[in-house]
Amino acid sequence: MLENLINKAEEKINEALQHANNVENGIKNKTTEILNAEYCMGQFMAYMDMIEGIDLDKHVEMGEKTKEIRQKVLEAINKIYG
Repeated sequence: MLENLINKAEEKINEALQHANNVENGIKNKTTEILNAEYCMGQFMAYMDMIEGIDLDKHVEMGEKTKEIRQKVLEAINKIYG
């Protein structure tokens, strides 16, 4: 079960990163890409909450592993609110 949650969390953070990259690469509909990145980031955080409840060490490890990706996604998301 934990491995499944980790895989889903990684899938969602990578999907969020793809949407963030689309924003940076000047895709036509930036607003949609930003909102999609935000949605995927929310799903990632939900998986992280579940992981935290099962294995705190794995939660910390995932947080450290995805720190730079999360920062890039959040920078893209802030473009819609800035």
